[in-house]
Amino acid sequence: MSGRHDPIRHDLIIIGAGPAGLACAIEAEAAGLDCVVLEKGCLVNSIFRFPRNMVFFSSPERLELARVPFTTMARKPSRAETVEYYRRVAARFAVRVRQNERVVGLKRSGAEGDGRFVVTTVRGSQTDRLAARAVVVATGFFDWPRRLQVPGEELPKVVHRFDEGHPYYDRDAAVIGGRSAAAETALELQRAGARVTLIHRGKRMQTKYWVQPELENRIERGEIAWLPSATVQRIDEASITVQRGERSQVVCNDAVIVQIGYRPDLSLLEGVGVTLDGADRTPRYDADTFQTDVPGVFVCGSVCAGDRAGSIFIETARFHGEKIVAALTAGAATAGSPR
Repeated sequence: MSGRHDPIRHDLIIIGAGPAGLACAIEAEAAGLDCVVLEKGCLVNSIFRFPRNMVFFSSPERLELARVPFTTMARKPSRAETVEYYRRVAARFAVRVRQNERVVGLKRSGAEGDGRFVVTTVRGSQTDRLAARAVVVATGFFDWPRRLQVPGEELPKVVHRFDEGHPYYDRDAAVIGGRSAAAETALELQRAGARVTLIHRGKRMQTKYWVQPELENRIERGEIAWLPSATVQRIDEASITVQRGERSQVVCNDAVIVQIGYRPDLSLLEGVGVTLDGADRTPRYDADTFQTDVPGVFVCGSVCAGDRAGSIFIETARFHGEKIVAALTAGAATAGSPR
């Protein structure tokens, strides 16, 4: 493994090329800052890895960046349309994105307070080091699914990410979860000819308003088996066992799709000294600048909410970059303290 000895210096390094990271990079370049974006996957990697047939809850204008119009064939944009839109925006503003380059280290350069940071990356067998006076962590959360933490979760039949229904044709598939992702997965599986059991620890699903009627109709007609107030106890090769009240129930099964959400990887923030508060491990930052309690390190997008990252959406995160760049151009990246 080899790498450059002296790091390349920039005004700003942004870690993560999702919509929030792209918006921040566009603002930074417009302000005259030398900025580079590092992305461990492809451009808008998390959106690219959404289910192939997913439709966004937000209308297209609420996903727009830098006043570039987002027009779609339907009222709600599809995953494919959204990926294409952000690709077009990145090209239009010539955003410098180093794709497939994973950040493995973030630390202060030299003595504390010298105002510079060094980021270490890996791409294939190559390592690299980049330096900047400020770093924005915009890593999102979709790449780290939550786990059930039950026996059998490691079996090959269990997946934590769903793409499309066709591979599950004529199979007994259990979907675990209580929100839109689980509901849409169950519906697509049923349309593809799978025998579907939907398992949720709550009493009701919380899903998109246009999905709920179809889901309820499929359940009422017996086309999707519905197990509310059920907690998964274990997963075996040919079955799944759930607890419902005082009763344990075994369901024949040969495929399990876990859709219980995601949590962010906060290791870079924690490693550089950012305080993570409370049970949700929320990064400590100033809401006016998005600067953390480590001067020069900013958070952007869903990572701002820690383990509750799913509570922040593109429609609001796309504006975080404006405050970050305003703080940088005002010299606030080395002064002030979070609230």
